[in-house]
Amino acid sequence: MAAACRRSFLRPDLFRWLLVLWLVTACESVPQPFRHDSDPGADPLSLIPSGVGVVVRPFSGAPGPAAPALADAMVRALMDADIFATTDMDEAKWLRYVLYASVEEVGRKEGRVTLSVKWRVVGETVPDDESEARIEVDETSWRSATPALAGRIVAEPARRLIAQINEEALEPEAPSPVVLLPILGLPADGNAALHAAMETALRHMGLEVRSKAPDGGKALLIEGRIALDPPKAAASAEPQGMRVKVTWTVKQADGAVLGSISQQNEVPIPMLQSPWGPLATAIAQGGAEGVSAFIPASR
Repeated sequence: MAAACRRSFLRPDLFRWLLVLWLVTACESVPQPFRHDSDPGADPLSLIPSGVGVVVRPFSGAPGPAAPALADAMVRALMDADIFATTDMDEAKWLRYVLYASVEEVGRKEGRVTLSVKWRVVGETVPDDESEARIEVDETSWRSATPALAGRIVAEPARRLIAQINEEALEPEAPSPVVLLPILGLPADGNAALHAAMETALRHMGLEVRSKAPDGGKALLIEGRIALDPPKAAASAEPQGMRVKVTWTVKQADGAVLGSISQQNEVPIPMLQSPWGPLATAIAQGGAEGVSAFIPASR
């Protein structure tokens, strides 16, 4: 990336630690893999949470042209509600839901047909239950399956499905668990104290901290790197402190970096050689606040 996005935080904490935050991926352009053909200037996925969409299968039990017409009508109804939908099964691996539906004639009287529309949604969290709606239509129109009639038939199933999907989309996603890697390079009890303080600060922010990554590699890794440098001083003066720099990096299990923050300040040498409790707490509070920006659903 040609340039990094940066944010700076000046915290009035115990030692005025300077927090510099940059986002590794925020400057990248966002791909639009599901652009709707009918409107090349708009991406419907920009209106809804990433991955929320429906693959609509042909309606089983429908006569002749009615099966694809009903599926197309359902796609239009969902898209009108800003929910991406398609009949292309190749998109199923990217989208959250697949809709299976059927139509059955359950009554006939004086040129009118009563239809039972049943459907079920297969998805990440929705219950795999079957729903039903009934509608009475003109028999001749039913056989020809006009777009207007198809829209009427799917109207009630679409209304219920839209409400279900919107309710699912509003439910907060649990933050990814994190693994705090060992910290090395600090004097006295600094490594252990900072590790414990950072664990506590992360938990106070609602994050689940684990000692190791769970099976499946879904946990994020937080790495703390330490750099100690004496401050610049006059030739006749003895250094009174050390410049301590702590860099926290959030990584995926495969090593991909999500982002980093850096904290630094000059610390008196006697304090470095003393128990690190208060100093570790001050560092960890700023560090946890910064790294939370890179952890999905923790903000």
